[in-house]
Amino acid sequence: MQAKATYCYLPCAVVLLLAACSSVHDVSDAPAATTATPVKVGDEVQITLDANPTTGYVWESVNLDTTRLEQLGMFDYQSDTEEQSLYGAPVKVTARFKAIAPGATTVTMVYRRPFETNAPVRTVQRAITISP
Repeated sequence: MQAKATYCYLPCAVVLLLAACSSVHDVSDAPAATTATPVKVGDEVQITLDANPTTGYVWESVNLDTTRLEQLGMFDYQSDTEEQSLYGAPVKVTARFKAIAPGATTVTMVYRRPFETNAPVRTVQRAITISP
């Protein structure tokens, strides 16, 4: 009985070791797409941007190279103020991506109203170079 209990810890240890090998790279304040941020396969890349979704504007990732980066879930919205229930208050939006294959790519985020055909009011690009 004791041996079975010991074996159940082994998969948990492997998962923890694999998680410890990857890093999270915040490219929010990185220079525009002119200077690439180096990451490794398995690392996460995150970008946090200012937003005010009550105006109808939202951040979207566009033209994502899904052979190199995988978007991790939906964007995370966090209040920018202490009054989190304040309608119309600015927020921080965080997008997360996982590096899945070596190569160079660019994360492009646009700030627009999805129901309009106008050009985005803001575009942010971050260059990423992924190594094995």
